[in-house]
Amino acid sequence: MAEMKTKIGEKVGTYKIKILSPVHIGTGNKLTKLDFIIRGNYLIVLNIDKALDFLLQKNPNTFSEETLDSIAKNKFSWDHYFPEGKRIPDELIKYKVELNPNIKVKVRDIWEAIKKDNKNLYIPASEVKGFIRTAIVYKYMKDNWNEFRNKFQNISKKFKKFNFKRFIEEENIFGSALQDPMKFLKIEDIYGQFEPEINGAKLMFSPSKEGLTDYIETIRGGSLSFTFKIKLWEERLKGAGRIGKYIMNWKEACYEFINDFLEAEIKFWEDVANGNLAGYLKSKNSKIATLFKQATRIAKKIKADLENLKDENTKEAPLLRIGKYTGYLDHTVGLLLRDLQRYSNPQPYNLAPLGNDIGAMKAKRFLFPLTRRITLDNQTLGWCKLEGM
Repeated sequence: MAEMKTKIGEKVGTYKIKILSPVHIGTGNKLTKLDFIIRGNYLIVLNIDKALDFLLQKNPNTFSEETLDSIAKNKFSWDHYFPEGKRIPDELIKYKVELNPNIKVKVRDIWEAIKKDNKNLYIPASEVKGFIRTAIVYKYMKDNWNEFRNKFQNISKKFKKFNFKRFIEEENIFGSALQDPMKFLKIEDIYGQFEPEINGAKLMFSPSKEGLTDYIETIRGGSLSFTFKIKLWEERLKGAGRIGKYIMNWKEACYEFINDFLEAEIKFWEDVANGNLAGYLKSKNSKIATLFKQATRIAKKIKADLENLKDENTKEAPLLRIGKYTGYLDHTVGLLLRDLQRYSNPQPYNLAPLGNDIGAMKAKRFLFPLTRRITLDNQTLGWCKLEGM
């Protein structure tokens, strides 16, 4: 049993999370070439203070103006001081991370992943709770869509650019910060045997940033967490109005949100694979044509992966999608807005018609969102499965 009642009105569930695809939860900090050295298929992150002290003790004149300039421009390389074959003293090494074998270029900087004590990767409770909150809002609004649809009709009059967070605050779905019933859903930070890997998150379809790849520290797919607890105060949620029952049934909300999202994404990659977006292949914008031509080569593989994920998603053991690089539709309730478009739209993944209608975009577009990223080994990022114990 995943859940049991302890105190009156308190339900405690014990769970594990299985990582199904690479997950990046960042610190916001970039590792530059001063921070690491690459040896074979490993990235070695150095303790900078100790490494610099080590070199200065060897030679007080180690760092010339030219060297300092190369550090400032992120062109510095430790290879001059520790050439291939020369041992790097253990005390200078902070940690090692395996490189994904598909990295074929010299990496200049890497987005760092959050760690406990600067050593072990973990998943902050806020990351999971943020996803659950989005799923609850999605299901709540979907179930009460007739009510919200009328409010959305005048969307362009209300905001120059629609802001979901602002709308939810104005509609008072969760109440004020002090009243917020989500405080009656408590989640522990999640630790585990999380295997790290350096991978790349490539932006697939934005012509203004063609081929943009961010190199990132990730939790490798296949990793499994230790057990953690989720507590729910049902008695208090019963007094939280309509939203309270949705919080109590948070797993069902996650299941439905992910199911609807996957149906839209599977259709997108099916259309790419079958040439139903052929207009982009013939676009006068050569960058757009190139991006979609590249995508057709991997579309069937990604579609099959998403179909497998859909099979994994159940009401009792739903999928979650967490971390950075998971895309616009996983961080908003944007899928609901398809219903507002003035004409029948056979593309459930495309919000461009609505965006053009309300003037929410700087330039007229035919496809939105364009924030899909894949790893260097053609995986979508951020997928996890919640498993009850």
